[in-house]
Amino acid sequence: MIEQAMFLALGALAATLVALMVLPAVWNRAVRLTTRRIEAAVPVSIFEIQAAKDHQRAQFALGQRRLEVQVDDLRARISADAGELEQRRLRILDLERALAAITEEFGQLSLRFAAEEEALKTRTEDLALTRTTLAATETDLAARQAELAETRAALERTRADLAAQTERGDGLDATLSAREARITDQAATIARLESEGATLSADLAETRSRADALESA
Repeated sequence: MIEQAMFLALGALAATLVALMVLPAVWNRAVRLTTRRIEAAVPVSIFEIQAAKDHQRAQFALGQRRLEVQVDDLRARISADAGELEQRRLRILDLERALAAITEEFGQLSLRFAAEEEALKTRTEDLALTRTTLAATETDLAARQAELAETRAALERTRADLAAQTERGDGLDATLSAREARITDQAATIARLESEGATLSADLAETRSRADALESA
């Protein structure tokens, strides 16, 4: 047991001695490598420092120029977009004015259409009334013409009777006077009927003219 402990102690001591012998070489190599890295990373002369500064300035100037170009491009795009927006705004204003004009014109046309529709309705009613009046006038005229024809026929019969009775002599004077009075009345009736017929004909012609005018309208 003691021997094993002694062997372990001797082994540890030998390892420590070997480590102490190798450690300076490892340390020196690490120092050299670290020094090289530091020298590679950090300039060791004024010229290298100035060159590094110049390089950084050039990089900064190049980056600044790129930013300026980007800013100029952005400004140009903003200006173009602003111009396009202005054109669109003006176009919208023109369209709004055109829409307002069309709306106003549509309102006027609607009012005009309503007025013309009302006028057409009135003309249609007048035409219907005129046609009714025309039919009544034609019926009345036909009745008056029939009455006139009947009166003329009666007058002719009366004249024939008068001629026959005149041949019979003076004894029929009283009858003749009565017949003459009747003839006079019938002649007056005929004249009245003819006058009314002429008036009805004129009214009929005027009514037909109005009907034609309404139909033409």
